[in-house]
Amino acid sequence: MANLLYCLELWTQIVDEGNTLLVVYIDFKKAFSFISPQRLLHKRSRLDSGGTLKWIRSFPLGRSQAVRVGDQQSAAVAVENRVPEGSASGATMFIIHVNDCVRELDCDIAMFSDDIKNWSVIKKAADKEHLLADPNRFQTWSKDWLLPLNEDKYSILRVGRPSFHNLMVYCLNGVQPQEVDAQKYLRM
Repeated sequence: MANLLYCLELWTQIVDEGNTLLVVYIDFKKAFSFISPQRLLHKRSRLDSGGTLKWIRSFPLGRSQAVRVGDQQSAAVAVENRVPEGSASGATMFIIHVNDCVRELDCDIAMFSDDIKNWSVIKKAADKEHLLADPNRFQTWSKDWLLPLNEDKYSILRVGRPSFHNLMVYCLNGVQPQEVDAQKYLRM
């Protein structure tokens, strides 16, 4: 919720000053399923070599999971190499994994889990090109780290006066972003 309120306050100020804002929405595809402990360990080892490394290394080893509804339980299945979604530890591991991705971007960002908002105030054509170069950086990073992007959720939102009409866009894995008038975020 803080993420949403931060953006609302900042973007309102930008529009009140008479500026136009372009927001690019990018989402990772099944992000938690694609992060392997080995890649996570590599990134974490660059930060420090404490007990966290041992914990991440042993996290998926020898674990299984089952689903229980009432008094019925499914058969247990082995947990494969992945980050557990929906857990505090999973969220922490995910942030460790994608943190370097957002540091490579040139424009402002806000991130919640695997949803990323990337935006810039557009005063001249160069500002638009500057912002729209960031999806290329996302694409390169996602290929390097084997964390695919969800092209179906790639969209662009204009906020403020439409001071420009020709919106040059960069494709994400060959898919053009959908230009939207409104964007749901955090299911709101």
